[in-house]
Amino acid sequence: SSSSSSSSDPSSYTSPFADFFSNLEAGRTSLGTTAELERRAFEMQEKKLACGVPESALRFRTRSYERSVLPPYVEAGEHRVVVKLAVKDIPFGSEREREVFLEMVGPRYRPKTDEVQLSSEKFASRIENKR
Repeated sequence: SSSSSSSSDPSSYTSPFADFFSNLEAGRTSLGTTAELERRAFEMQEKKLACGVPESALRFRTRSYERSVLPPYVEAGEHRVVVKLAVKDIPFGSEREREVFLEMVGPRYRPKTDEVQLSSEKFASRIENKR
């Protein structure tokens, strides 16, 4: 009597994701590049502000609320934008430049976190306040 051989030998199975997992084990991305190559490519493409600070170093914070049905239809602080920047990300030419900068920003400098925090709510638009 012959049995049907509908099941295949498990040792001959090849996962369709074998290449993906071998790339992971080798530390490569799914494109076949390593994390180091990805980091270098990112650094080459990264945009910098005119002062030399990378855009990725800026951290913005805003608040949003549900629309109010009562006047004045907006909440206090709704258009406020706060930006934080680590002082280590600012390319100072000398230690004296750093000292003068910290004097200029005054209480907006947070020594515990070594960050500068600026905020704006001058305009009735987050987009304008972010500029």
